[in-house]
Amino acid sequence: MLGIAGVEGNGQAELVEAIMGLRPAESGRVLLSGRDLTGMHTRPRRAAGIGFIPEDRTRQGLLLEAALWENRILGHQTEPPNVSGIWIDRAGARRDCGRSSRSTTSAPRASRSRRPRCPGATSRNSSSAGR
Repeated sequence: MLGIAGVEGNGQAELVEAIMGLRPAESGRVLLSGRDLTGMHTRPRRAAGIGFIPEDRTRQGLLLEAALWENRILGHQTEPPNVSGIWIDRAGARRDCGRSSRSTTSAPRASRSRRPRCPGATSRNSSSAGR
């Protein structure tokens, strides 16, 4: 894991964008485990293992007006169950959104929470699915 810190305005955001492939690197190379990712687009970089946690999730990490299921598939819109051919499978994405997730607590299996990953997936925001 690599973290980049510094005073705002000194190039950290630009460096992160170059590492992620969001902007071309002006110089240098992006290496991961000896593999040169410099010429690759964002998707293969993510598949290689590079992740990005935005400093401002409301500016870079979320679609504020979108439904929860739409936000959940961001970056995974080309993977099942979110895709059918070349199209987003909205029903599949919504269905997957309601699946239970395992709790990270050390509680016994039988008593683990079975809450949906995307509560409200069928709430008022689901009307935005027709957009």
